[in-house]
Amino acid sequence: MQNIWQNIKKLKYPTLNDDLTCDVLIIGGGMSGILTAYYLNNSNLKVTLVEMNKIGQGTSGFTTGKINIIQGNTYNDLINNFGFNKAKKYLDSQLYGLSLIKENIVKNNIACNFEKTDSYVFTNDKSNVEKINKLKNFFDKTNYKTHIIKNLPINYQAIYGLKGEGYVFHPLKYLYGIANKIKGNIYENTKVINFIKEKNHYIVYTNKNKIKTKYLVFACNYPFFVFPGLMPLKLSTYKSYVWAAESLNQHFDAISIDNPNISIRYFENNLILGGFSHRTTTNINYKQNYLKLKNILKQNFNLKTTCIWSTTDVKTNDFLPFIGLISDNLYIVTGFNKWGMINSTLAGKIISNLILKKDNEYTELFQFHRALSKEKIKSLAYDSFYLTKRFISDKIKKNKDFYKECEVIKINGINYGVYTDENNQKHYAKNTCPHMGCTLIFNRQDKSWDCPCHASKFDIDGNILKGPSKNDIKKEN
Repeated sequence: MQNIWQNIKKLKYPTLNDDLTCDVLIIGGGMSGILTAYYLNNSNLKVTLVEMNKIGQGTSGFTTGKINIIQGNTYNDLINNFGFNKAKKYLDSQLYGLSLIKENIVKNNIACNFEKTDSYVFTNDKSNVEKINKLKNFFDKTNYKTHIIKNLPINYQAIYGLKGEGYVFHPLKYLYGIANKIKGNIYENTKVINFIKEKNHYIVYTNKNKIKTKYLVFACNYPFFVFPGLMPLKLSTYKSYVWAAESLNQHFDAISIDNPNISIRYFENNLILGGFSHRTTTNINYKQNYLKLKNILKQNFNLKTTCIWSTTDVKTNDFLPFIGLISDNLYIVTGFNKWGMINSTLAGKIISNLILKKDNEYTELFQFHRALSKEKIKSLAYDSFYLTKRFISDKIKKNKDFYKECEVIKINGINYGVYTDENNQKHYAKNTCPHMGCTLIFNRQDKSWDCPCHASKFDIDGNILKGPSKNDIKKEN
């Protein structure tokens, strides 16, 4: 699936073919993994990073590239769950993360279309006006400057909103610019399938070899393991859609807090319109969701489309990312709740500080082991309900009404998804996700089999494209 960021020269790294030993192993070549490796440059530690596919080709390469401070309704959610002081601490962390991005760009002379913008959070739902006012009140108390608005700079309706300061950039240019400065080893097409703890180190198994490391960092969007940490009970996955269309450039970005939500930004004479975010366990007719967003584009902008894509985000059930230690020298970075540009850079700094035994004032804020709260319990209940409902319903009905090019059949007692391409050739893939046994959904836009439970993704021949699953679903000969 091509998106607007892909038309640049991509960095290439070798595949790991031999066993190796290192001090720090980072799993995941997205923004947070790359930044963690970068911040360990001068540590005298031997650092290795492995990526299942190509660096920057996961969620980091399919973002809209907005660097927001206001972040939709996030601060209201944090206040409801943790209170004012922790919400203020999160705001401070985002300003700190923004300063790190600026520093990295200047220090490394990275040409990544970094631009300051006006940033808007808005609504067209009268019932959400009070949420905007609460956000305004929070920012006033923290001395972060915002202004109430009643329209956007373009002809797109907004009955009420908030204006602050934002930034945008080209996410892959930034990621590649940082990757170019990493002194450690980077390996692509190297899939991690398991790990075990042995005394004071870990043995990590890839599809070809093994790696011995003292420190192990999972920076792969959604970690593939269940234990330690009971990850599926603490994370949920959301899917969003994006249309890019030819347009005169505008120097602002915006996001609504309504349902469905709408996101707007511009890049080099292109409007990037995103939104219609939903749990992957709901609204599984992806084509229909694309068309809903296309109608917004057509009705309000009437522009020529240049490309379309989708992305999957991981959310925590208490609205704060997980950045920190799970158990002995095992670290995790996940759950950015859609605000990954700042939080991934922040994560790289925090994890590297933890490994180097340096203080960071935001370590405690994002620590993995956090107490239960009312909102956390409520979110867990919702996630569990939708997950169970999807799991059961897909076991009952496998051939969806919107499947046109494929069907699900049983061969030797195993369910297979069968896709028939334009040359009438059939492609077989097992229809059950190896991660936790969910039934896969056919994605007509991407021509892939997607897991609605935890967002694993496979091509039509069963090759894994995206975790948390670590196994292919190919048909045996």
